[in-house]
Amino acid sequence: HAKLLTSPVAHARLIGVDVEEAEKVEGVEVIITYKDVPDTRRGQFILDQPILATEKLRYIGEPIAAVAAETPEIAEEAVNLIKLQYEELPAVFDLEEAFSENPCATVHEDVRSYQFAKQGDPRFEKRDHVDEEYTDRPNLMYTDSLEVGEVESAFEDADHVVEGRYEVKSLQHCSMEPHVSVGRRMGSTIKIWTSQQVPHNIETELCMAYPELNPGDIEIKSPYVGGGFGGKITPFVESILVGILQKTDRPVRLQLTRAEEYMVGVSRPQVIVRVKDGVTKEGKIIARDSEILFNVGAYNEQVFRCTVSGPSVTVGSYKIPNVKYTSCAVYTNLPKYAAFRGFGKPEVNWAMERHMDKIARVVGLDPIEYRLKNLLRAGDMNAKGETLGKVDTEACLIKSAEGLRSIDIESKYPEYDTEEWKIGVGIAYGNKPVSRASAAATIKVQRDMNVIAYIGAPEIGQGAETVLTQIIAEGFDIELGKVKIIAGDTANSPYDRGPTGSRFTYHTGNAVRKAIADVKQKMFDLAVGEFDEKIDSSDLKTSDGEIILKGKEDSRISVNRLFSNYGQMVGVSNTMLKEGGELIGTATYDSRKGGKHHAFWTPVGQAALVAVNQITGRIEVLRIITATDVGFALNPKSVEQQIEGATGQGISSALYEEIIYEKGLVVNPNFKDYRIPGTMELPYESETIIIETEDEVGPYGARGVGEMGMMASAPAIGNAIVNALSIEFDTIPITPERVIEALENQIN
Repeated sequence: HAKLLTSPVAHARLIGVDVEEAEKVEGVEVIITYKDVPDTRRGQFILDQPILATEKLRYIGEPIAAVAAETPEIAEEAVNLIKLQYEELPAVFDLEEAFSENPCATVHEDVRSYQFAKQGDPRFEKRDHVDEEYTDRPNLMYTDSLEVGEVESAFEDADHVVEGRYEVKSLQHCSMEPHVSVGRRMGSTIKIWTSQQVPHNIETELCMAYPELNPGDIEIKSPYVGGGFGGKITPFVESILVGILQKTDRPVRLQLTRAEEYMVGVSRPQVIVRVKDGVTKEGKIIARDSEILFNVGAYNEQVFRCTVSGPSVTVGSYKIPNVKYTSCAVYTNLPKYAAFRGFGKPEVNWAMERHMDKIARVVGLDPIEYRLKNLLRAGDMNAKGETLGKVDTEACLIKSAEGLRSIDIESKYPEYDTEEWKIGVGIAYGNKPVSRASAAATIKVQRDMNVIAYIGAPEIGQGAETVLTQIIAEGFDIELGKVKIIAGDTANSPYDRGPTGSRFTYHTGNAVRKAIADVKQKMFDLAVGEFDEKIDSSDLKTSDGEIILKGKEDSRISVNRLFSNYGQMVGVSNTMLKEGGELIGTATYDSRKGGKHHAFWTPVGQAALVAVNQITGRIEVLRIITATDVGFALNPKSVEQQIEGATGQGISSALYEEIIYEKGLVVNPNFKDYRIPGTMELPYESETIIIETEDEVGPYGARGVGEMGMMASAPAIGNAIVNALSIEFDTIPITPERVIEALENQIN
């Protein structure tokens, strides 16, 4: 059992780590510090993070040493005996101060020298980490920018120019299962069973952190994972575990406590957005300028990707001919941040959709009418030059709103018809792009028509295996029970980017369909000679374990005729073909080919009905309606559950969840002080409307939906609260304390 010694201070120069007393504790097997692991940097895209703290401590919770012992208690005892020597330094916690030209502290003095993880990627050629005008900001890790059209002149032509500042506080993923890894060195191979979303990426990053290891030296297995939401994508636990395993042949388990999830683990970043829109008196948006700040924390885990992908929503929902944005990833001396169900897009969309409501009031339009006037529809091109595919964006917006308009609020909710309560309605819209990616699949057919599919991505609770089983059963026309999925095992499964970013059904589903086609073609080529007629392989189909001649249902053979028969004593081989070898199909699907910025876009409209108590500040979400164009619902119940789950997290981010820091220390790292809504706090009524406009490329027309409920739920609730109280709220979560403060300010 392994335990970690972590930094007690937010910023310091590390002088020494003394493990002498800790090594004397009976039952201690291994103690490692930075001296026992390679002096390398790891990270996704930017290599900035040592395996264990070396010359500096950069946040409270940064791992300094690890102890493996007979029991967790012995390991903890030894950790407490390790002596640290350090020189404390000024620390910067405020995001806007960290972004400034003269912050009180510089987190990484050598950030400009850090390498990109993907050398040779054309996105990183011929450019620095940051745009030229920002090179004087020492805590700026990375910038991503866009400018299309004549932005400044468009603002001069606008009848109204509306500016706003919006903020999203940081929150925790709160997966039911914390980060936990079990590993063992077996000969020259290190095997790790771990709670991770992307086992192949974990393998790759570990080989970068330990240059002496090759991918074949490490096997990553991700059994059923108890939730991820973007928090289980990088190997900050596994990289330490490998260091321990190189010093012992015994199996080792390293699990974070719930409190460590907040400090050692990763959380959703704080985001600050400044946006300025130029609008005509008729209500057409003609210009938009945005500056977006993402809090990286002390090291980059996934915020780089949020910085690049988050701003896409500034141009993805509405027709805006003149657009400019700069998205900035900023280091602070806070624990690390990462993606959270949307890679920065829901956070930015909070700002965009709150801003849309403000402008609607300025130009005197209904919020729905204002959105429809500017909405991107199928066939329209956004400011990035992407043409929107077959989606019904208008239906998402209208159907979600219609669900509220049909309610007689006074008769349905009479208990809120008092002076104490105010009722409000709100609408919001989002159009989420899904990044390009690749996935592979291997399909093996056995003589009894049982099918085994080897998939690189693990099941993390989103129902992936169910959907793939459906696709395979449909492809072979067999019962669901004849399909077996082997997933999340780098030693036996082909590469997959993993279940992240709403990409699994679309990418892995397409790879599986291609692999099915591949193995069926091989099957039919072999079966042609088994029929009495002279036929072509294209004349055949499969059904219920048989190969059938199309149009002649009585002309059929059993699949097991293709397999070797070893006689009465042994029988027909389960896997070996008469021709030799096995009946296996392989395929890769790669949406990066074709030149598109994104694989697809999924639109969502969300409408909320809320009640706000003016005495206590309590907010109750009475009803929320989500309308999403999913392409085709392969499994309607699963689609509905995914949307409702994401909507619930959106509600939670709008009203409840916030990590509280005091000088870099998380003061609410538990489920008592960190507020997560239970069933009593979630909406009294939640309705999910599934719209189906089949995608041109997705499997059977399906698109991914895992994150869509997050996109507009928070701004819909925020807009409803503003509608109820006639007070602007630009920061989430909107807690009772913030409501009372706003009401008092209004009175004063």
